[in-house]
Amino acid sequence: MLSLLLVVKYYEVDINKYILNSMLFLMIITIMIAVFDFAGIISIVDLFSMLPSNIDVHELFGMVGANDENVTYYKLYFRTSPLLALLLFYFIEKKKYTLATLCEISLILAGTRACVVFPLFFLILYVLKNNFKLNIKKLSCIFLLLLVLVLIVVYNYDFFYDLIVMNRFAQASNMVRAGHFESWKEIYLYSPEIMIYGQGIGSYFFSKGAGQYIDEFEWFFLDYIRQMGVGIFLIYFLLIIGPFFLHFNSLAKKMGWLTLLLIASTNPILSGSSGAIALIFMYNKSDNT
Repeated sequence: MLSLLLVVKYYEVDINKYILNSMLFLMIITIMIAVFDFAGIISIVDLFSMLPSNIDVHELFGMVGANDENVTYYKLYFRTSPLLALLLFYFIEKKKYTLATLCEISLILAGTRACVVFPLFFLILYVLKNNFKLNIKKLSCIFLLLLVLVLIVVYNYDFFYDLIVMNRFAQASNMVRAGHFESWKEIYLYSPEIMIYGQGIGSYFFSKGAGQYIDEFEWFFLDYIRQMGVGIFLIYFLLIIGPFFLHFNSLAKKMGWLTLLLIASTNPILSGSSGAIALIFMYNKSDNT
């Protein structure tokens, strides 16, 4: 990541433009897949059936499908979907509210609890903090977003009934995470020195939540402490909080980055190429400083 950032700076490449265009393309694809499936033009279930059987769709693309047990029925979660949180607040800062609304809808369609809850929460917080003066365009965007949310709840009523009344989906997910956390604690119980120097990047450990050996789990920051050790993790932590100081005067950029970090806290996105892209986007200011 550092090498790429140095190349970008040396040759004055406007890489943020390419990153923004890529995220915009992802936003459009996400919405188009949902609309075409809803209209019966395509079937998400059969969308990747033409690929060779030896290709792992989940490993290559992410979680793509439609099921009554998903939060929003659709789960169009590609590996770079969390980066849409940065695009959302970029549009907000540029006052492109229609595109921001569509971006928020694509995050909702990603279908994970983190992608649904965190961007919507900080979007509402940003609106309240800035005392937006409503006009017809902004009211239309709010109406569109509310309409999508109402349709999701009505169309997937059984899920929300189970989630609120029975809470069975949350219980299943929480049991897996509790198993991860219990196994994480046991590592330090039996080998406390690992807290200092870590088990190594990409190392495996047995998780009671997964019932097998895994090399990463959903609580990203805890997992990186396990892999790196506290000392190296603190250096890494300074790296990921740097954008808050770099963009001190931009509330939108800070909220976008905070939203992404909260999504990353339940998803190991920062450990891959998507995390490197996000960091480059935040550290590479538009004025090439």
